[in-house]
Formats: sequence, C-alpha cells, structure tokens
Amino acid sequence: MIRFCRNMLVMMRVANLPTVWTNITAGWVLGICLVAFDVGDHSRLLGLIFNLRFGLILFGASAVYAAGMILNDIFDWGWDKEHRPERPLASGQVSLAAAKTVAISLLGIGVALVILGAAPAARFLAAQLVLILVGFVFVYNRWHKGVAWAPYVMGLCRFMLPVIGFAAVGAAPVASATAIGILFTYAASLWLLTVSITLLARHETRPEGLRSNKDLLLLLVPIPLLTVLPWNGLIWVSAAGFWLWVLISNRRHPLPLGVGGRVEDRLAAFPFIDAMAVGLAFGILSPLVAVVVHAFLLGCFVLIIVGRRFVPVT
Repeated sequence: MIRFCRNMLVMMRVANLPTVWTNITAGWVLGICLVAFDVGDHSRLLGLIFNLRFGLILFGASAVYAAGMILNDIFDWGWDKEHRPERPLASGQVSLAAAKTVAISLLGIGVALVILGAAPAARFLAAQLVLILVGFVFVYNRWHKGVAWAPYVMGLCRFMLPVIGFAAVGAAPVASATAIGILFTYAASLWLLTVSITLLARHETRPEGLRSNKDLLLLLVPIPLLTVLPWNGLIWVSAAGFWLWVLISNRRHPLPLGVGGRVEDRLAAFPFIDAMAVGLAFGILSPLVAVVVHAFLLGCFVLIIVGRRFVPVT
C-alpha cells in the first residue's frame, strides 16, 4: 500500500500542487478586494481570505489537477513504455484500472469541493467554470502528443484557475470592467507561462535537447501585468524575483541539454506571477494583509523547491 501511494503521488506530480494553490489564492484575493475592501477590521479580513471555503476551493482545484496528471499518464501509457519506462504506469507498478479509478474519483471530488467552497450565489457559475476546466483537461490529455495546438489548451487549464478563485468569492456580479481586465490579463500571463513551459518540455526527451535560446521570450511574461497594475514595491519585487529566477535557471541549466532543469524551474516560477497579481491588494487592503498573503505565496514557492527533491515534477 505504501508503494502504491508513493507511485500515485509521483503520477499526480504533487510537488507542483503549490502552483495550483497560488493561482487560486491570487484569484480569490482579487475577488475579496472587490467585495470586502471596506472592512476596517483587518484581522477579520484575514479571516475572509483564509477560511473553510478557501480551503475547499484549494483542495478541489488540487484534486482536479492531480486527476489531470494521472490522465496524462493513462493516455501516454503506450508512449511512456517506449520513452519513459520508469513511469509507474508504464512500468506496471500501477495498473491502468487503478489509475482510471483514482483519476475519475479525484475529478468528482474536485468538482464537488469547488462548488461547495463557492459562495452560495456563485455556485452555479463556479460549477460551470470548473466543468470547463475539466473539459480542457480531457482535451489536452487526449490529443496532446504530436498536436501543435495542445500547449495552448494546456495554457487554458492554468488560465481557468484564478478565474475560478475569483468567481467563487461571488465578486463577478460587482466587478468593474477594470477589475475584470486585470483578472484576465493576469490569467493570460499564466496562460503564456504555461504555453512556454509546455513547448519547452517537448524537447525534454529529445537526445539533441534544445539548441535555441528562444525560450528567453519567457522574460516577457510579467510585462502585460506591469501595464495594468498600479506600481508598488511588492509588484516590482515579485517581477524582479521572476526575472532573477529565470536567469539563474538558465545559468544552472545551459542548453542544449538543460531542458529538463529549465522546465522544473519554470514550473516553480508561477508564485512570482501570482504575487504580482496579489500586489494589487497592497493598494486596497492593509499592508499587513498584503504581506501575509505574499508570505503564503512565498511559502508555496519554498514547498515546490523542497517537494521536487522527493517527487518528480514532470
């Protein structure tokens, strides 16, 4: 049983789960900024952010993500037997029947938890959004091998996470056009980062690696957010952290054979973009609340770095 659980955690890529948490958190906090910006008691405001409903959304989104990773191995079973025979499913350590059962169960649990975690008035919208996410997950996993448009669908999976967090608060009906614009610009930045990672990962199993530095275009990911967010220290520090992390990664993992290391590091970079979006809260909420949320995001970054030492992220 212990070995089975270990193999399932490997298939779920659990080391990447904190990136799901930071995506949801950023969308959730942006929604809270709209519906609770007039709360004077900041300890109460922290309670509005970190509460049971927030936990349900996090667990629900995590379950959908984990299911998607298992489905990825299920659909790649034949390919992995030839190219990644060490994978739990390809090596026979986990049966296809068991993997399918766990994946479908996690999808059902994840959808239910997201709906339960949403504000009562927002549950129908949350249900629609999470089902759209599940649809993108299935489309990507079913057709991603050898299909040029697959990375863009993978990006849409990530795009949906902050949108779900935002909608679950119940902020959508009162959101201004400016707020929606910021939310979608932020979600589009996550989409762009995800697409670039997915395109880079396609070179991971190629013997020749990647002989081009075109992935340096990744440095442009924070730019759209900087054009729509009011500048402050937290936003600039987060953007600088992203750029520094990417440059350090490129130095640690030179091409052509450093593709795998770069993929791992870029997966760990999501919290920096999430922190930029949450930087908006610094101008609406108290410095204390904004700093606490940023500390949570930084903690998730540390969890990713530590977790990948024990469980592979790809």
